[in-house]
Amino acid sequence: MGGSREPCPTRASRCRSGDAASGVLTPTSRRTRLRSPPSSTPLSTAGRNPRAKAQHRREAEGLYRHAISVFARRLGKAHFEVGFNLGQLAALLQSEGRLAEASRLYMRALPIQERVLGRHPQLATTLWNFAALRVAQARPSEASAAYRKARAIYGVTVGKSHPDTLACAERIAVLAQARRAGDRAPR
Repeated sequence: MGGSREPCPTRASRCRSGDAASGVLTPTSRRTRLRSPPSSTPLSTAGRNPRAKAQHRREAEGLYRHAISVFARRLGKAHFEVGFNLGQLAALLQSEGRLAEASRLYMRALPIQERVLGRHPQLATTLWNFAALRVAQARPSEASAAYRKARAIYGVTVGKSHPDTLACAERIAVLAQARRAGDRAPR
């Protein structure tokens, strides 16, 4: 295709300067095309409006569940996308205080991520979230074990002096101090 093409005028009007001439949508120019459905509240107001925030969380939960269903059906139940979305849904439910359901989802997500990713920062992040869940459930020994695994993974993948590695070490120390003092796990 040796001839030059004229850029689409609608695309050019949405592109940042410099992109218009090529008619190519870059990641930054694509953002201008994305819009919320008219019936939803814009995300910028969700932080100030508790009902809007709850609505966004319900929508997110539905989207995660749908994604898990589609990926499991099309790619298999042990595919990375299934494990990743299970972990994301678990974190969402954990933030809503639905700890038992979040725990079940983490127990499904972690083996998938361990098998598919191996030692990877995404697995360490899921372990960190799982450990925080165990702290909230007053299960400090399980939390400490998960923090240790996350610290080991972070130490290899991002370095021993990385803030995530150091944060894991700090949480392990806090849990150990609480255990020595005979207190319940910190929250």
